[in-house]
Amino acid sequence: MTRKKSKMGRPPRHEGERLSKSRTFRVRPHLDELLMTAAAKAGRSVSEEIEYRLDRSFYEDALPAQIAETIALLVDRAVKAGGDAALRLVFSRPETEAERQERLTDPGARIRKSLEFQFEGAKQGRKGPAFEQLRKLLDAFGDVHGRPANTHAELSMWALESPQGKAALDKIMEENLRPEKK
Repeated sequence: MTRKKSKMGRPPRHEGERLSKSRTFRVRPHLDELLMTAAAKAGRSVSEEIEYRLDRSFYEDALPAQIAETIALLVDRAVKAGGDAALRLVFSRPETEAERQERLTDPGARIRKSLEFQFEGAKQGRKGPAFEQLRKLLDAFGDVHGRPANTHAELSMWALESPQGKAALDKIMEENLRPEKK
């Protein structure tokens, strides 16, 4: 009877996926320190940390479109509920030449500015359905983290990526979709 030959080396970490490409690049010392610190904090190797951050950067590039899709329903609901006055504030001012150039080169810029306007309005306690819904999300973020969200991007990342954020966003969306009782 012949014995089966055992494989040498450690088993692959990513079963069924071969990590075959190697990239070599230089980093400045301060960036290397940041990578090593972040990797240690996350329990990853520096190589895994670089791969994680690079992969995340592609997600962040697509984030403005995802945010726009996510809040489109909230904006539509605000308009239907009479909150169009708040939306007119965002879109009523004539566009400057610099803003026009920015819109042409960066299509998501106007959406991001609109979202930041709504975010700041919600933080300041402005009235209207769009602000109130965002205020609920800000409150949920504060309950989880014990501090307010610093930017709309931080709030959006939390609402789209974390289990608590997704649950809070789903709850707000569900409340807004329910028929209003009179």
